[in-house]
Amino acid sequence: MWCFLVYTGKNTVLQSSLITPDTPKTAAVVLDLLEPLFGHGHILWIDNFFNSPELTRKLKIKHSTDCVGTLKLNRKNIPKEVKDKKLEKGEIIARHLGPVTVLKWHDKRNVSMVSTYHSADT
Repeated sequence: MWCFLVYTGKNTVLQSSLITPDTPKTAAVVLDLLEPLFGHGHILWIDNFFNSPELTRKLKIKHSTDCVGTLKLNRKNIPKEVKDKKLEKGEIIARHLGPVTVLKWHDKRNVSMVSTYHSADT
């Protein structure tokens, strides 16, 4: 564990200078906690509560930090093909936009993820 933050509601104070007024709260928490680690080649593994394609892109492009993790398909900017595709067991679908890969595969159920570290190869 690198660092943690106890969320106490809207009054939680985030110190990072990287946070803008339009930064979603979940992304702001990630940026605040990780700011000292940016630019050192780390790979962040993150769960679907915090993850989004926008955050993943920002971490890779602006902060040289790769990001991998599960993804909720109701987030903004999920490719429609990935979101809507009905998959059979063992099938996979992936779409790329620059360094960001969004993919979904079906094992016992659908699993979706986003990564700037991996390709869609299984």
